[in-house]
Amino acid sequence: MSADAEPSTQSPDEGSAAAASAATPGLRQLGAKGLELLSLRAELLATELEAEKLRWFESLAWLALLLLFASAALAMLSLGLVWLVPAGWRWAAALALGLIYALLAWTLWQRAQRAMAGTGSPFAKTFEELARDRASLGEG
Repeated sequence: MSADAEPSTQSPDEGSAAAASAATPGLRQLGAKGLELLSLRAELLATELEAEKLRWFESLAWLALLLLFASAALAMLSLGLVWLVPAGWRWAAALALGLIYALLAWTLWQRAQRAMAGTGSPFAKTFEELARDRASLGEG
């Protein structure tokens, strides 16, 4: 051996550690982007959940007011109509009003079911974004 040739000061394990540390910033960036993406999706889910909750509470408040005033008005009008009918026919008037009210209640129930069915999934946008994320991660 010549005196000029220096033995290698780097062992094979140290070389692979240096290569791994060079790859670490890329993994850190990928991890940071993944956490940021997860955070954004969680915020979107929370926003949609809050909007859905507010929509339900607003609907329930309006429904409660509707029931209160409609019941009072219906009772007063029904009593007034039945009172105007001659005494012998009051039972028939009350029965006819009951049938009319039952038909109206059924019609309104059908409309309420259609209105609730037409809103779609409460978290549709979140699910769409998650599907896009999954697809883009699968391609990359």
